Amino acid sequence: MKKLAFIATLVALFTFSANAQLLWKVSGNGLAKPSYLFGTCHIATVKMTDSIPGFNDALNACDAVYGEIEKADIANAQQAMMAAIMAPADSTLSKVIDPASLAKADSLFRAATQGMVSISQLETLKPAYVSTQLALIMLMESFPGFNPMEQIDFAIQGKATQLGKELGGFETTQFQLNILYGKPIKEQAESLTRTLAKLDSAKQAGIELANAYKAQDLNGVYEAIMKEQRESDEPEWKKQRNIDELIYNRNAVWAKKLQELMPAKSILVVVGAGHLPGEKGLIDLLQKAGYSVQPVK
Repeated sequence: MKKLAFIATLVALFTFSANAQLLWKVSGNGLAKPSYLFGTCHIATVKMTDSIPGFNDALNACDAVYGEIEKADIANAQQAMMAAIMAPADSTLSKVIDPASLAKADSLFRAATQGMVSISQLETLKPAYVSTQLALIMLMESFPGFNPMEQIDFAIQGKATQLGKELGGFETTQFQLNILYGKPIKEQAESLTRTLAKLDSAKQAGIELANAYKAQDLNGVYEAIMKEQRESDEPEWKKQRNIDELIYNRNAVWAKKLQELMPAKSILVVVGAGHLPGEKGLIDLLQKAGYSVQPVK
């Protein structure tokens, strides 16, 4: 019994240590050169990469860096972004969100911006955009020093450009805009109202996600994302649709694309950390496709 307990402890420790990593090496299955997976938290500072064992080596060794989207695509899609976040004239914030919820949102924006931004200034924007900005505010509290002009994903792409690496993106800006802001206004309004009604739990979810990321605990990142979905009071079908659209479906497309790209060149994949772990994460999907995917120590 003691031996079994000892083995179980070792397995548990290995599982934690294997997943307490943000950088993973993909090899085998006929690859001439390894590729790498790196999980980001989009508002973490780029300085964090200095503390990731092997990251600079992977960046120097790779032929290309692929992100969720390529930085240049965002620069070319500013007009599309503005169109995507603007609400229809008959569905502006004060017409779809109750006054008490608006007052709570106003307080949050004023506090976060030293009074420079009020909810009235966001009146013509979609509820989903307000939701993403609230989530950003709550996460920023856990990442002091975050510079919106130097997001870690795009800062890495900038370093890659300096090194003469090829850049690529799995998705277009328009595709991501459709996911974030394409749902019916009524559904967006309901989601924003729920978030504001449960603000304390939303803040706690943000803290748990940030702490897990800073600890390089992919299991913790995944659990924080899944916990938020589980505790939502949305119907089960809608929870499943959300997680499919945000994570699982995209993972499947990216994994297929990587299997096409990796035989020809070494790729450093830089995407949100929530896309790496779990049964349908990139690590699992590539392992099932026959690759060796191991944490870089």
